[in-house]
Amino acid sequence: MAIRGWWLLLLGCVACTSTPEDARRDTLHFGLVRSFAETNPDGGTIRDVSVIGVWADASPPGLGVGYRRRRELRVPLDCRLAVLVRTDAQLAAVRPLLATLAADGDRPCAYRF
Repeated sequence: MAIRGWWLLLLGCVACTSTPEDARRDTLHFGLVRSFAETNPDGGTIRDVSVIGVWADASPPGLGVGYRRRRELRVPLDCRLAVLVRTDAQLAAVRPLLATLAADGDRPCAYRF
């Protein structure tokens, strides 16, 4: 009986494919999926995907069942220094330092991650 209930739950779920900007399939999700992508003013992308169900990764190849939260940051190639902070206050505090580095010709990036 419990197995039938599990399959009924999965039948009402969503299938979702994560495809980054380079147009190759990254991960296939099947289940309850919450996906969020945010583009940073410095040019990077933060992706946050939570799934309860089944997922298949393309690289490295793998298959999983259960709960997973995957957060990733894609930094542009021209960024020479990436600073990761947790809060908006920390981000505001690091901006003047990054402006000093940018004046020297470097390309620093800051992300709230």
